[in-house]
Amino acid sequence: AVLSLQDLKPVKGRGQRHRLAIGHDSFFTLIDESYNANPASMRAAIGLLSSAQPEGEGRRIAILGDMLEMGEFAAEVHADLASPLLASGIEHVWLAGPEMAHLRDALPSNVTVEYRPTTEELVEFAKRAVAPGDVLMVKSSLGTGFGKIVAALLDKYPAFSDTQRQS
Repeated sequence: AVLSLQDLKPVKGRGQRHRLAIGHDSFFTLIDESYNANPASMRAAIGLLSSAQPEGEGRRIAILGDMLEMGEFAAEVHADLASPLLASGIEHVWLAGPEMAHLRDALPSNVTVEYRPTTEELVEFAKRAVAPGDVLMVKSSLGTGFGKIVAALLDKYPAFSDTQRQS
């Protein structure tokens, strides 16, 4: 059973990791958690990001979109994500969606927050703002379309191989 599990790969939107080339011999890491989101899975993904090691001057960046179907609790559950982000030491948060405005407003000024009203606007920002060594984790409910952020980064930046560092 253990040997079988060694070949297990995360599926699209559920923890898949990509090392993408940026510049001649640098890369950033993209963690795709864009398939679904609820308060528990958001906290788990934030924990996953906090354990990731950026390269060099890289940053840990949580790219978060709305959790759908939260009903009357939507404002509260989105704002409540500030606590696990702060406890995890994540200092860079990129947000999109009307409910994520509650998280934006709950984060202190020592956290660098980029907020865009729509997914499409955040796609354009992310493509320009990623830097060598960064670790980006994308998490949202499927209906927010955050898979577009993952697709745009995968389209713009090629896969990185260790042979690029040796040349």
